[in-house]
Amino acid sequence: MFSLRISFLVIFIFHFVESRHFLGGTISWKVLNNENRTNSSVPVTFTQSYQWKESATYCNQSLIFVYPPVSANPDILQCVSPTSLCGGYTTLSTQGYCMDSSLISDTRSSYILHTENITVGSKFCVAFQNINWMVLQGPSCTTSCPLSSAGWSIGSCIDLTIRPNGFINTSPVANMISPAKVPVNSMTNIKIPVLDADNDILRCRWAKKSSALDECGDVCGKILGSQLDRDNCVLSFNSTGKTVGDFYAVTLMVEDFANATSNTSLSSVPIQFLIEIVAPPLCVSKPMISLNISQCVAIQVGMRYNFTVIIDQGCPNTSVADLITASPLYMSKSSPVQIGSNNRWSVSHTWIPTAEQIGSQVYCAMAIDSINMTSDQLCAAFTVVDTNQNLLCPGETTTSTSTSSSSSSSSTSTSTSTSSSSSTSTATSTTSITSTDDSRLLLLGLGLGIPVLALLLGLIVYCCCCCCPEQCNLLRGRCRRRFRNRTEDIQNEMFIDQRNENSSDYRSLYINDRNPSPVASELPSDYSSHRNANTSILVEAYRTQTNQRTIHNMTKHDTM
Repeated sequence: MFSLRISFLVIFIFHFVESRHFLGGTISWKVLNNENRTNSSVPVTFTQSYQWKESATYCNQSLIFVYPPVSANPDILQCVSPTSLCGGYTTLSTQGYCMDSSLISDTRSSYILHTENITVGSKFCVAFQNINWMVLQGPSCTTSCPLSSAGWSIGSCIDLTIRPNGFINTSPVANMISPAKVPVNSMTNIKIPVLDADNDILRCRWAKKSSALDECGDVCGKILGSQLDRDNCVLSFNSTGKTVGDFYAVTLMVEDFANATSNTSLSSVPIQFLIEIVAPPLCVSKPMISLNISQCVAIQVGMRYNFTVIIDQGCPNTSVADLITASPLYMSKSSPVQIGSNNRWSVSHTWIPTAEQIGSQVYCAMAIDSINMTSDQLCAAFTVVDTNQNLLCPGETTTSTSTSSSSSSSSTSTSTSTSSSSSTSTATSTTSITSTDDSRLLLLGLGLGIPVLALLLGLIVYCCCCCCPEQCNLLRGRCRRRFRNRTEDIQNEMFIDQRNENSSDYRSLYINDRNPSPVASELPSDYSSHRNANTSILVEAYRTQTNQRTIHNMTKHDTM
């Protein structure tokens, strides 16, 4: 009896402590065997991913996958619609397997999959509701107004009606590492990574309370100083005037639409995370993180897939302390390993997806260094397909990715970009960066190709002159004559221009001169006649010289 009481006490303390350290999460769902429906019900897989304070729920790499989920009220994902609409859904546990743990950031992530048979055509909502978030600032507060006991509600609405294309909808998926660290007095753009297996149009909105579903508990609404780009799922957060050490809860819903003009969502899934206000960095060079995989990777069920995250040192004299991840179930990682003596580290990942994971999966990672500076969040999309299906990501029509442990030369990052709005430092990062070696190959080809072409052209001219010397001599003679004639023409033009210039200068001295100078008045009276005679003599001499040159050139041409 005593041991039983102790067990109940431990469970109570465990749930109380964990409920005070909720950091956010997401819920999604998808229909299995969507192409081969034969019954009135279909298997639906529900995916729950949550993040907690690590100090409240201990976990490390040795406990990943093997630590059994704990199931006890009130940690349940329950149907919040009338029972008649729930389609046979039964309450699921929210206690998941430990997926990642970081003592440095004091965070832990959990992940759990459940599959239930639900009636086709059902429409209902499920939610995980509990108390409390960690101590937060109110979303609409202009000054400090802590919420010490804010409850959370995170849920999704399911619609299992058959679409016009003959298939049941699959919900979008989203992921975020919580908390996202934002420097005080800065404007930060946070990109929410989202993906849809049906390639539907995706939009984000602020969570709200309605009669169908309480999507946000006690932290509903837009955060003061923030803006949401609904179409691109980008949150702009202004931390000017905020206090270092404060936390704000971001509660969003991701919805999918059949087309760009539709305003009726097919489903909605939550993405909730925290924003932590931190002091301006001592150094503006944050760690840089990259992946050796393409933007979307298709993997077959049961196939082992390996990839590597590369982390480059940010500030001088620092090292990489940890890589925080929010990853799919059954994905494992190594500890950061320094590459030689370079300021670069690598973290290896291995994943063997199961049949329950067919569909879209989002992986996110963030590096932290020895002075607690974090990199931008980097995310990658995976699409798990059955063993007999083509390796295609949403929207693709041709196979582009191998199932084996391969890698490509491009990398994709989804991150935050921060710009200072006061005297603090400024740092800007980019999103969805893809790099290849095409430009270097092009420059190498041009650098080698142009000299080779010039050499070949010279050889061709030389060979022609050796084989046909008469033609070469004739060509050289024509070139010399054209050059000589052109030179003589230029000299003649210069002579005429000089004469015209002198004449112009002469006229400029006397035209409209009402008071001629004394020198001009002393000129002899017959000066004009002498000047005209001299001009005639010069013109006649020029004509004679030109005729003689023409005759001389014609004679040389006939001789050649």
